Amino acid sequence: MTQPTCIKAYQCYLWAMSESAANINYKELYEASIMMVQQLNKSLEQQQKSNQSLQDQVTQLQYQLQQLTKLLKGFKSERFLPSAVSNLQPELGFNAELIAPATNLSEVKKISYTKTKIAGTNIAASDDGTRLPDHLRRETTILEPTEDVSDCVKVGEEVRETLSWKPGEIFVNRTVVNVYRRTIASQKGKEVIIKASLPVWAINRCLADPALLAQITVDKLVDHKPLNRQIEAFKRNGVIIPYSTMGDWVGLVAKALMPPGTIHLKEMYKYNYWHADETGIAVLDRTKQKETHKGYFWTFLMGDSKMIYYDYQPGRGGERPLNILKAISRLMVTLCTTSYH
Repeated sequence: MTQPTCIKAYQCYLWAMSESAANINYKELYEASIMMVQQLNKSLEQQQKSNQSLQDQVTQLQYQLQQLTKLLKGFKSERFLPSAVSNLQPELGFNAELIAPATNLSEVKKISYTKTKIAGTNIAASDDGTRLPDHLRRETTILEPTEDVSDCVKVGEEVRETLSWKPGEIFVNRTVVNVYRRTIASQKGKEVIIKASLPVWAINRCLADPALLAQITVDKLVDHKPLNRQIEAFKRNGVIIPYSTMGDWVGLVAKALMPPGTIHLKEMYKYNYWHADETGIAVLDRTKQKETHKGYFWTFLMGDSKMIYYDYQPGRGGERPLNILKAISRLMVTLCTTSYH
């Protein structure tokens, strides 16, 4: 409906109001009123679209003003100074300024999810292995006696479970020792229990087997991965290892490696060129809670080999390295301190 048509309809409406009721054509008046309402609604929609477009432009200009103010008055570290754009750089092929206002955030779908927390199993105080996590894969080894048990009756099993490790997987190493009973007829029915011997480990009665102990020790001392980070990694697999337990494991490994360490030091004595230095570290004091004292790692390195030996001492006096240096009489490169004299 054009503007003149709307005016004509409005004039008809005014004419009808001025005539007497007997001469009014109500049908024509009704149609003219409908046309006028439709035109007004259409005009209102156009005004609303125009207002929305102007509002988008105002929002965009306010954002540009904010960025310009920040560029002029902000800290140097916050300023953005674009570099010159090369003519060889291709264009994206769309106008981002025109696309941005067309985005309707009310149409964005809201995505929700439920976070599932993995329940872990605490292995503290579980020397017999009865509390090892059930969800871990079991790798079973069955040990049989070396002698003939064909005339025996199996009376049970001895089961030992330890936490083990393969690259990327923690699992339970399950060792089953079959137990047999033999009746000796020549000795008036005397019974003898027969079973296989368990493997000999350097660390007995430990929930962690050598594979896991080796992994924890290498991660800590070679790859510099603290115990607390290793504990968090195991927790993601549903295994909760207390910090004190893992610390005790590392201590047991250190004691088990003392004999090989002595052999390693004897092998180093064969070399003629040594480097030595000490490094201070904070050491927890068992006698005073939450307090530390300064200890020293004495490092000895072979100049003509990659062999290294570490020795901890509570001080850096001249008597500290004597237990290592007393057996050598070779060239040594050190700092200019009296500790080595």
